[in-house]
Amino acid sequence: MPNVTVTATSNETNQSRTANTDPDGTYRFSRALAEIRPVRRSSSENSVYKNRQSVYTNAIQTPQMFHYIKGVSSKKAAIPFLAAGFLLVPVLAADPVEFAMWKQEELKQRDQALSKRVGADHSARETLADYGNHRFRLLYRDADGLAEQHDNIVDVVIVQSGEGTLVLGGKMINLKAGPGIGEYVGTGIEGGEWHALAEGDLVHIPAKTPHNFLVAKGKHITYVLVKLPAP
Repeated sequence: MPNVTVTATSNETNQSRTANTDPDGTYRFSRALAEIRPVRRSSSENSVYKNRQSVYTNAIQTPQMFHYIKGVSSKKAAIPFLAAGFLLVPVLAADPVEFAMWKQEELKQRDQALSKRVGADHSARETLADYGNHRFRLLYRDADGLAEQHDNIVDVVIVQSGEGTLVLGGKMINLKAGPGIGEYVGTGIEGGEWHALAEGDLVHIPAKTPHNFLVAKGKHITYVLVKLPAP
């Protein structure tokens, strides 16, 4: 004889359910199932019916489960979203090929290294970077340098350590052509303005302007020199 399945839901339980816990009608559908008159089913049909009814009953008893994903706990439901959040974190782009940075500590180490290989002209220098149309150099001086003039180049000076004097403008003494087009050197400068230099000073020297670095005996000056094309 076929089994008879009757499912009932108490009025008290039904009344405790609210629209807030049944946003998609799951509870109302389950309640409707409970109010259907007894139906005669075979054993296999009855088993399927019980499994389906169990799913809806569980959803009703724990409404917090289907606020997010039906049949999955809130903690488990949150995992895919958290994982997706990590995947959406921006990936830091690599620095451009010509990017360069020289930290203060590195420049100090380079400064000390230059001080140990001063040449006959009382200076030592190295090129930090050369980008074709502009370059960065580091220079160490422990005595006066030659007067210079660059017709096509602007010099930007950043003093790293020591002290000295910049003579700017005036007239070149014993002017002669230097290496490169528009480059000139001399033994000194007649006239010109004198500017004291110290650590941290930043100087812009326009093109076609005679200039000379002077260093008192027993002193030194180290500076980053940025050479840029004249506008």
